[in-house]
This record gives sequence, structure tokens and C-alpha cells, in this order.
Amino acid sequence: MIYEETYRYLLTNVSSTELDACLYALLKMDWDGFVRASTTEIAEKIGTTKKYMNEIMKKFTSKVKGRFVFVPINTAEGAMYRFNIGKTGNMEFNQNTDRYCKKYNFFYTDSFRSLPINAKRLILMGAFRMSITKCEQVSIPVDSIVPNIKNKSILPFTKQRLIDAVNVINMSTLNEVVTVSIASNIFTRKEVIVLTFTKGTLDDYKSNYTERFLLRKKLYESGFQSFLSDEQCIEIEKVGKYIYTSLLRIEKENAKKHGGFSDANSTIVQLARFIYNNSIHKLALSLNSKFDQLSEPKQLSAYFSSIVYEIVLEEMAKYSHQAESVKSLLDNENLHKEICTNQLNRNVDYMEVYSIISPIKEKYKFLLHIARILENWCEEWVISRVTSLNNDINAVTVNPENKTIKKKRGWNSIEDGLNQRDSLRNLIFKRITKLNQWLIINGNAAVEVKERGHLLFQMKESLSSYFAITSNRIK
Repeated sequence: MIYEETYRYLLTNVSSTELDACLYALLKMDWDGFVRASTTEIAEKIGTTKKYMNEIMKKFTSKVKGRFVFVPINTAEGAMYRFNIGKTGNMEFNQNTDRYCKKYNFFYTDSFRSLPINAKRLILMGAFRMSITKCEQVSIPVDSIVPNIKNKSILPFTKQRLIDAVNVINMSTLNEVVTVSIASNIFTRKEVIVLTFTKGTLDDYKSNYTERFLLRKKLYESGFQSFLSDEQCIEIEKVGKYIYTSLLRIEKENAKKHGGFSDANSTIVQLARFIYNNSIHKLALSLNSKFDQLSEPKQLSAYFSSIVYEIVLEEMAKYSHQAESVKSLLDNENLHKEICTNQLNRNVDYMEVYSIISPIKEKYKFLLHIARILENWCEEWVISRVTSLNNDINAVTVNPENKTIKKKRGWNSIEDGLNQRDSLRNLIFKRITKLNQWLIINGNAAVEVKERGHLLFQMKESLSSYFAITSNRIK
């Protein structure tokens, strides 16, 4: 989507070719906002030279009017560019509040790309209003386009430039998609620009399949040689989006309750990508032997979701133990006093030591904050799974002949449902116990064994109570 912030930037700050480059970059952006296309590919697709494309990137990676368009970032996959105008990817979109323009197919045609910049600006303004109004004929007051004393518009138009742009559009091959005219509003008697798009243009737009390409690529690189259908990919992508949206939501909720951290949001986004990628890797290893059993898209997504849970649980244990390790360092006040005294070559009191080690305290709080987010996510996942199971168990209890649920779950009787719930509980507790045992053997020696895996112990206690309560309700 071309969000409003991006749209307004494109109207005033870019040349004709730069606008084409941005539109193509938006088509190749992943959930994290990284552009998954090389400068060579962009140059080829928009019909410019690699040399000129490099000049554009040089401009976009420096501050243009106080901000970067592309931010170069070193990632685990190498140096990448993040699009810095508008919201990142598709993860933060709010259909109730956000205004946007769809990536219409005509943006990516030679007819559009051959137009001068003012003609492109005018069409972009019309397309943005078409997206908002859901109407293929839109009108824009001339006063809002041409700057004057009253409106203080910052658009680079004069009345003559506007007339020239209208004429260029109507004389171009793009007039098969849109025609432009200047008219007078019958109510206000003020001049308006009327853009009439051909029928069907509103729904003729491109979708961003960057994540689907990355999913299939990751599966192949991880050893799965077959091809997943679009339906199967869509279900996996839904789980992937849920990882991002749910973790970011929980972080926001926890920040309101316990206080936030400036780096928490970016850390959660990076963690979400790590969890998603590692889950895909594990899925690939399983699919070679279980593909026939998981051919149904919903079955595949349920299996993938259980892999995600396992990895999130592992990450929670790691962050929790890192927090425990930092806390063990904080608790050794005499050690800090001795180190500070030696470094400053003078005697220091505990108040000064407290001030000096404050960054370590913030690190502990931050790690605990992330660990609690992951803990909350794991609990939500378990409750969601168990609630769904219990609802179906109740439905079969009320109506033992409920064939729909039995077929969906593969049950023959109510006992199969109860056994499935018990198996889920046992599997969850087994994973928690396994992680606790791993911490006992491999954990930081500075942390006492009884202090390791405290959040895991809390989670197990909480889930034990939850399973006991829900089991009694079923009975």
C-alpha cells in the first residue's frame, strides 16, 4: 500500500524516475520494511540505467529535506535497504484510521513511466482519492493544487503547469486508463480537476508477494524440494503475520503496565523475523516426511503454529536466563564497589556505585521485559488451543452425532477429544520440563540452579491451574 505519508512525500520531493523507483520498491517490500530488490533489478524494471539508479540511491540514502528515503542496515542476510517513508511493510496497517492508495497496475506500465513528473503527480492524486472514495471518478479543487495566498499549497504547480499536465495525460496512451478535464463545480462555481478512470481500475491493482517468494525460497534452502500451493502459503503467512502483530500488541500492553523501552519495538520486530524464519526451517525438515499428512492448508498452518510455539518458548527461556544472569551480577554489590574503587582509585560509597551500575539495571529490566512478552505470547497460544478444543469437546458432548467436528478433529467419540487435550497438556509440560533440564545442565554457573528458569516455573504453575479448571468445567 502507498500510505498517506509516502504519498505526500512522492508529490513534492521526487523526480519522475525517482517516483517510479519508489513505486517499484513498495512492490518488493517485506514485512520489516526491507526492499527485496537489487538496484540492478529496480533499474531494469523502471527502464533506467544502472548508473542513474545508483545516483538515485545515493540521494535516497542521504538526508533529503531532513530525512532518509532508504536506510542501509546490516542484517544477518547482509546489507539491505529499509524504506523509511510511511509505515513498514504490511504489519501496522489499521483499516479504520489509515488512508492509503493501492498499487494500481497502471503505475507499472510504460505509459505511466513515460509521463513527465507533474502528470504523474496529478494521476497519483487522483488514484489516492479513488482508493479513499472507492469511486472511479474523482474531482480535485484546482485551489488545492495550484499554490496561492489562501491555500498555501506546497505542490510545485502553476496554473499553466496544471493545464500542461492535463493535456499530456489526455494525449498519452494512458488515456485508455484515465482521462482528465477541467470543470466548474455546480455548487461552489470553483474550478475542479476531474479524473475519470475506466471501469474496473479500482480493483486492478498489484499485490505484494515478496513474503511468499521468501517463504518458498527459505523452504527450498532448508531442504524441502517440493512446491507449496498458494493456499498453503497463505495459511503459513497468516501465522507469520500473527507472530508480528501479537508480539507487538503484547509489548504495547506490557509497556503501559510496567513501563516501556525505546529499543523494545525494534527488538520485537527482529525477534519476530527470527522466530518466523527458524519456524520455516523446522517446517521444511518435517515436510519431506509429513507432506501427505499435512496437505490440507489448515492442517499445515496448525502444525506450523505448534513449531512457532516451541521456538517462542525456547526464546523465552533464553531471555529469561539472560535476565537471571544479569541479576546475579547486580546482586553482588561488594564486587561492584570493589571494581569502582579500583577503577576510580578512591573509595566510593554504595550510592555512587548504584549510579554507576544503572545501565546494567536497565539491561536487566529490558531482558525481563522481552522475556515476559514471550511468556505472555506462549500462554495466549496455549489458552487459544485449549479453548478451541474444549469448545469442540462440549459440542460433541451435547450432540454425540456432531459429524462436522468429528471429521474436522478426526475423532470417533468424546474420549478422543479428551485424549487429544491431555496429549496437548502433556506435550506442553514435557517441553517446559526439557527446557528446565537444559538450563540446569547448560545454564550460567553464576546463577544458582534453583534460581534458573523462574519464568518457566511460573508458566507451568499457571498452566497447570488453567488445565485443572477447564477440565473440571468439561466434567
